[in-house]
Amino acid sequence: MNPIEGKKIIYLVQPTSLAVGKPPLLPGNQTEGSWAQEHDMIDEVTKSGRVVGYGNKSENFELALYAEVGDPGQVALQDAYDNERQVKVWRVVTTPNAEGKFDARFGYTIIENLEYADGEGFVEISTTFPVIGKTKPGVLDSLPAEVIDLLDYSFEKPGQTTGDIGKTTLSDPTAVAVDSATKSVTIGGLVDIIATTLPEAANKELTFTSDTPAKATVNAYGRVIGVTAGTAKITVASKSKPTIKKEVTVTVTA
Repeated sequence: MNPIEGKKIIYLVQPTSLAVGKPPLLPGNQTEGSWAQEHDMIDEVTKSGRVVGYGNKSENFELALYAEVGDPGQVALQDAYDNERQVKVWRVVTTPNAEGKFDARFGYTIIENLEYADGEGFVEISTTFPVIGKTKPGVLDSLPAEVIDLLDYSFEKPGQTTGDIGKTTLSDPTAVAVDSATKSVTIGGLVDIIATTLPEAANKELTFTSDTPAKATVNAYGRVIGVTAGTAKITVASKSKPTIKKEVTVTVTA
């Protein structure tokens, strides 16, 4: 017998609007989660007796967590709900399996509800993700150490990091790298700016700003939408050190 402890289960999310190569997000302060599978039954009474059979299947993920201002995972959930976007969800067992990997269940979902309970204590969020189609089993090759256990940390030298446990930044970025300094898009079309910070251990949070939203807009994940013909400069900056930035020129064509 090898029972699974609920505290060893986490839920990772990723809005489908994120560019290829972006990591999943861990909505912070998770307290409870559930994954439910349900089979509708066909149940008829005939002259020969009762006939039962399997009908349609449905699945749901549910998640409860304490609200935290600025938490990237929680912000992404609210953004997906507000803009009616699909969300990818992974239910992950953080105890490695026999191959040293992490068993997971994955599904495309939508957010049915986001409920904020404003009591006297912490604000609690509860949300339900109906699954589109069926979830798929699989494994994740690795998980960041801070995801496996936020209280597990290694020895540090003085001044090496900043921030609380689970929110440390190894170093300030020294540069922002983008996949291309120029992009083109049609009016009403979409194009993604794929960017990161250097060195590898630096804070990866970025901001994206358009100098001419009337020509092209950009969201928090670097997705650009062409508005009218012309050019716009998109500034990609480190969130922790805004002076570290890179410009991308976007040309919008009819």
